[in-house]
Order: sequence, then C-alpha cells, then structure tokens
Amino acid sequence: MTFSLDFGEQDYYKKMNKSKVSNMNDQKKLKISFLILAHKDPFQLITFINTLDCEDVNFFIHVDKKSSMINHTALEELKHRNNVFFIEKRYDISWGGYKMIEATIGLMKEALKKSDCDYISLHSGQDLPIKNKYEIINFLKRNRGKEFINHFSLNVNWWWPNNALDRIRYYWFIDQIGLEKSWELYEVQKKLKDKRKFLKDIKPYAGWQWWTITRECTEYIINYLNQNQSFCDYYKYTLIPDEGFFQTIVLNSHFRNRVINNNLRFIAGGGENLHPKTLTRDDYNYIMMSDMLFARKFDTNVDNEIIEIIKNRVM
Repeated sequence: MTFSLDFGEQDYYKKMNKSKVSNMNDQKKLKISFLILAHKDPFQLITFINTLDCEDVNFFIHVDKKSSMINHTALEELKHRNNVFFIEKRYDISWGGYKMIEATIGLMKEALKKSDCDYISLHSGQDLPIKNKYEIINFLKRNRGKEFINHFSLNVNWWWPNNALDRIRYYWFIDQIGLEKSWELYEVQKKLKDKRKFLKDIKPYAGWQWWTITRECTEYIINYLNQNQSFCDYYKYTLIPDEGFFQTIVLNSHFRNRVINNNLRFIAGGGENLHPKTLTRDDYNYIMMSDMLFARKFDTNVDNEIIEIIKNRVM
C-alpha cells in the first residue's frame, strides 16, 4: 500500500506564532508518548526531547543497563521535568537479542499507565525529528486511527544473507551465549535440518524496529502478550526479534486493516554489519526532501554539524 504524507498546512504553521498554533491545537488535542531506547550520548537524547517538547507530549526512556549515561549530570534537568520518565527496570541489551523486546514492552506499559496519550512512537536515542513538533502533531491528527508500522512477509530472501526465515525457525541464544556462538549453533542446526515449528495459525512478518501506533493498538499488543505467553517464549530464542515481533502481532490482528506500511522514518541503508548508515551533512538534502517525520541514525562523534542544522531547522 502506498501512502503519501501530506504536509499541506506546514506553511500555514510557519506563519503563525506559537500561541496561535497552541490555541488551534486545543480545539482537538492529540497527545503523543515518545518511547526512547537509549544507550549513549546524553546530549543527543536531550536534543531529541527538546525539539519535541510541548504540553501534549511525554517521554519514556529506557537506558541500557550497562550504560553509565544514566548518571550523567546533563540528564539531571530532564529527570525533574514532569513529562519525562526514566523507567526503573533496565535491561542489558545485546544486539539481536530478546532483551530489546523486554525493554520496549516495559516502555509501552509505562506509557499506558502514566499518560493518556493517543499515539505511542518508538525511537532510539539516535533519532531526530525532521519536521517540527506542530507539523508532527497535526499530521497525526489528520490521520487518527492509522497505525504506522513498516512490514513485509518474512518469507523473503533479499532481506537476509541466507533465508530470512532462518531468523525464527532455528534457535538463537543471543542473550545467553552471544551472537558468535549462536551463529555457530545455527550452522549446526542447519546441517541437522533441525527446524522449529512456528506458532500455529500465525503468519510471521518482519520490518523496521521503529513505529508509531495508536494507544488502542498498544493496548491490544500488551493484552495479547498477557494472554499468549507462548508467543514470547518462541520469539525469545530468535535472531533480532525486534524486527518482526510487533509486526507479527499487529498484522495477525484486526488492526491490520488500519496499518499503513510506512513507519514515518527516513532510514538509509549501507551501514556496516547490516546496520543503517549513520547520517552526515552530505545526506542533508535527501533527508529534508523526504516526506518523513523522523530520521535515524545520527551520531555526534561522526557528524555533529548535521544534528545542529536539523535542530535549528525544526525548533
């Protein structure tokens, strides 16, 4: 399904002062909770929050358990804001492991518990908005009820060096023994043709980890997981489950009729080891010509200039 993001009113917003925009938004408010998975660079996290901060927005942050940034003095001011929440239960996240899912679920539960948001949007600590907060809120107002989650069938060969289904039909013990040893075990399982049987009556899907979905869809996901422990048990031993776990739940539910196959993020491929490319000043025109709301990933140690340029543009 193709979907064009409509920002026809953005020039109008630019001509209005912030108080007028606020009054206009009061007519029919839309509240957003941003969920952030962070592991480094507190200053980049602060930039993301400051560019989006307003009365109808909350932020819920998970800091990787092995990261020391949680104690950085730069975050002290954030901790005193009434719309910023650092979740207490922290997970030691390994790339490709299930702890990422547990951290995300923790964020979702906190957002549902502590806010009355209409939308929940999942991000990394290396994201930036590329539209201003009023444009983002206005866009979601005009598209109330839509679920923005990138997805495709997992039964494809182009997405993974081997068959993409291998990520779920063999056991992967990333959190227990690490990626290297898990890969060795995967090769043994392949030789033995010892495949796992996938969950009954469920079609597996995949897609980017990051999404923007409604409160209703989020509540459905949490309720589904509470009632289907076998789903969690299965995905706990898969590879990179965050790129398919939530897609599979949503696309096998009645919410599939509300899904837009677009996660509203500008993400460039071409990074090392299957990671997305770190964006730089050279990518600026491509980023701003896109009709996405957000972009990733950025890194102050690679190119701080692009971060400053975008920050100044959207604030």
